[in-house]
Amino acid sequence: MDMVPVLILDTSAINHFSKEKHWKGLAAALRHGFYTRVLATNFEEVAATVRSQERRDLLVSVTRSLVAGGDCILPFNFFNWLLERHIEEFEKNLQYDWQDVAVCPPSLAEALLGDENSFSDDLAT
Repeated sequence: MDMVPVLILDTSAINHFSKEKHWKGLAAALRHGFYTRVLATNFEEVAATVRSQERRDLLVSVTRSLVAGGDCILPFNFFNWLLERHIEEFEKNLQYDWQDVAVCPPSLAEALLGDENSFSDDLAT
């Protein structure tokens, strides 16, 4: 099995990416060549966009598009949570494989899969 390179973009890259006229095509190309990984903090920063609902919706769409080709994980400063997840999985499963442990918290996964309106002004403030 070939290893696909992992690409992690910070929020400033997502902002620049969203300003490209053909961002959907670019996102598709990235998903084709890379396993795209987004940090939970990217969504927190995007959700905090208060300038306009239209801008926030665009940023959410871009970020969701990137997540569709990979996953969303908690950043390194949530190490304790990640460690607990691995311990739980190890204790439940004799065939434990660290690569099979879900590292996206359920509440974030629900928000990512929710409708376009899940990132509202209330959430931003």
